Amino acid sequence: MRVLLLGSGDPFANLAAERFLFESCDPNQEMLLLYVNRPCVVIGRSQNPFLEADLRVLRRYGMPLVRRYTGGGTVYHDPGNLNYTFIQPRRGYDKVQNSRRIIESLAKLGISAEVTERNDLVAGGKKFSGSAYRLTKEKALHHGTLLISSDLSLLSSALKPSFPGIEGKGVASVRSPVLCLNQVVPELRVEHVIHTLVQSFNRGVWEEIPPEAELYRNSRHRMEEFSSWEWIFGRTPRFAFDLLFEDRSIRLDVVKGRIVSSSFFGQKVDQLWNLEGPSTD
Repeated sequence: MRVLLLGSGDPFANLAAERFLFESCDPNQEMLLLYVNRPCVVIGRSQNPFLEADLRVLRRYGMPLVRRYTGGGTVYHDPGNLNYTFIQPRRGYDKVQNSRRIIESLAKLGISAEVTERNDLVAGGKKFSGSAYRLTKEKALHHGTLLISSDLSLLSSALKPSFPGIEGKGVASVRSPVLCLNQVVPELRVEHVIHTLVQSFNRGVWEEIPPEAELYRNSRHRMEEFSSWEWIFGRTPRFAFDLLFEDRSIRLDVVKGRIVSSSFFGQKVDQLWNLEGPSTD
């Protein structure tokens, strides 16, 4: 299996590079990508960012909100979290087997873990890894996270709704107690896990991809797409919520990230406002 260590810390650049490799690689190629992002919150393709993340906390800490092109729930990334991606032929692809191979590698570091029915990885009953997937006729992609030494306090603060009482469509995350692997093995670092995975999957051989590499240049168009307002907020499923004002409420209806109508004290007013960030219209 070819193992690539992506050198950028930009979550948009890494997501774009991953997508580019998945779309352009030989259908018979097997790859494992490993990368670490700067602090950010990553939501699934069909999720509502206002329900999944506290955008005020993200602004305070300068953390970007990222929307994946795969499904699944919301996750927190920082330098204490390792991201992994399997790109494989569709024939013979087995997501549970992939997870078991990760667990077998972690066992070499003294970590006893198991795979749940949702294909999460847990240790001592607490989750340290979640996965998401994308399948085509010929290829399969399985990517996930490994919480190793992340800031769980910031994770908890960031993964809260921006507005209470949101009503609408969208895939909600399944909340689970989490832990970092350095709570199981003190002094464990991301570098230790990287070297163990590389040894397990490719006998210690990997390719380092620096930020200025051709891969990142070739996937720049995807990076621009994934970092755009239209992708991050414009794909938000329709929802509504109430803002309380003294003893009355203001109800806002939001479609594709824009407020399309408001009800002020029972009086409906049609509007078109962006709920978050600038529009390119």
